[in-house]
Parts: sequence; C-alpha cells; structure tokens
Amino acid sequence: MTISIIVPVYNIEKYIHRCVDSLLTQTYKDLEILLIDDGSSDNSGLICDQYAQADQRVKVIHQANGGVSRARQSGLNAATGSFIIHADPDDWVDATMCEKLIKKANKENADMVLCDYWLESANPEIVRQKPKSLDSRDILCQIISYQLHGACWNKLIRKDIISKCGCRFTPTDIYFCEDILFHARLLINDIKVSYLPEALYHYNISNTTSLTNTFSEKKIRSWMKVIEELKLILRPKDFDTLYHLEKDVLYAAFILKKNELLKSLYPQTRERFIKEHPKFHLFTPNSSCLTLALKGCPKTAIMLYHYTLRIIRLKTKIKKLIKK
Repeated sequence: MTISIIVPVYNIEKYIHRCVDSLLTQTYKDLEILLIDDGSSDNSGLICDQYAQADQRVKVIHQANGGVSRARQSGLNAATGSFIIHADPDDWVDATMCEKLIKKANKENADMVLCDYWLESANPEIVRQKPKSLDSRDILCQIISYQLHGACWNKLIRKDIISKCGCRFTPTDIYFCEDILFHARLLINDIKVSYLPEALYHYNISNTTSLTNTFSEKKIRSWMKVIEELKLILRPKDFDTLYHLEKDVLYAAFILKKNELLKSLYPQTRERFIKEHPKFHLFTPNSSCLTLALKGCPKTAIMLYHYTLRIIRLKTKIKKLIKK
C-alpha cells in the first residue's frame, strides 16, 4: 500500500534537504513524495527537481503562489496512494514513521492514526497527543481547543475516507489554520481513529520566518475565516471550544495594533478573557497586557507589553551571566 506524502514548499531552501532526505530514508519504501513548489523565488523549486531526477518516488508540481491551502489541495489532487500524510519542509521525520503508522492503521483498520511529536528548539521535548477519547467528534473538539495539535503532519489518513467525506483544503482567503478546518470536515463524520504513543515527527519551531511564528493582518483574516467556517460545521454545544481560537485572533490584533478589531470582535470571548485574567503580572505580559487593551487602553497596553518584554530579556541575560 502506497503512502503519499504531501510537502508544500515555499522559499525554504535552507531546510528542505533535511526534510526530503528524512522522507527518502524511510524504512517503509512504498512511498510517493509530492513536493508542491508554491511559486518559490529562491532555489527551492530547483532543489525539488533535483530530488525528482534522483528518485522516481519524488514528484514535483510547480504552481503560481497561492498559499499553503492551495498547495496542500494540489498535492491531494495528485496523490495516488492509499494513505495520505503531510510534512512541512522545515521539519523532519523519524526513519520508521511511515512503517509504524501504516502498521497501526492496518492492524486496527483505522481511517486515521495520530502520533506524538518532538518540539524542536534549543531544548527539544516530546509532546504527547493521547486523546481523551477516540470518538472522532471528541477529537475534533480537542483539536479546536488546542488540547491536541491540529497539524496534518502527525496524522496518517486513508485517502478513500477523505474522498468519501468530501474533504478539501479551502484555498480562498485561508492561509493559516487550514489544517484545523480540513480535520473538522473529516472528523464530523464517524471515522475510526487510532493513537500511536510514539514521537515520530520533528516539529521545528526555530524557523522564525515560518507563518506559524509570525503575525500579519492576512493571518488574522485567515483565522477569522476559519472560525466562521467552523461555526457552520460544529454543533452549537461545541461552540465553546472556539474560545481559544478567538482569543488568539484578539492577541494577534493587539500585537498588530488593530484596535478596531479589538473593540468589535468576539464580545463573549473578550469578557471571558478579562474575567480569567483580572490582575496585572509583570512577567506575564501576553495575558496581562491583552486584558488592559480589551478594557479600552490599547496604546498603554502595547507600550507596557514591549517594556515588560525588555525586562524579561534582561532578566534572562542576567541569569545566563550568573551561571557562567
């Protein structure tokens, strides 16, 4: 059974070799590696072509830049494997990942298998992804409320179940959290999910240029669109799980000084957040300053936020000097 691995590629020449090399050295050999060059302006597209020339399992699709959702959907359209999984080009995977995931899927006849992952930074750590329940709707609520990671890269999925459920990545206006929305469309159906308690994927958070690590108005609008779509999918009793997504939109709006959005967006979430963070704490600037902004003092809050960040950085430097 072939596994199709979809890799959306955009201006990632610094990291892509490590990612693709880790895929090519998998102990499970029946692979189709789809590198979707989403209009890269660096050497990423050329590197993808070189891999395709060297290994027939690698296929490259070059397309005009359309965002990660369109790139993932292009990969999904082209995939011929029985199973689908994604990998981000600045990450890498353990050599046994595909073998262990497909073995678990076949043994338990699962439509989706999710696993743990490594959070790669200066101090790598394993992030456990054991669901509270294997019911598909319960898992969806855990993803939306950030109890489980919503990424595509630690979830092996049968391709026929994706087709049966009519799941697609939405390319228009969604450049962030596209994976959460995709899984929502899948998990509202009664599918069989299994969990493999092993960390097999390495999620690299040291790439400061990645979309995950940056804020922009475009990202905020994408977040808001995802929340709108989720409200059409979720049951009303599950709406409370959207609190965490809405809170992050407010935080991004605060950092980008989008004060009109802070005043108008998600009134219930604003009120709940203020109640949960009533006191100011010098060394928790994220929540403390956002509360101040939501109370109607955004300019003071952003000034205080940057001031406290400088204090925290200074404190960190002093600790390092003392250790030396």
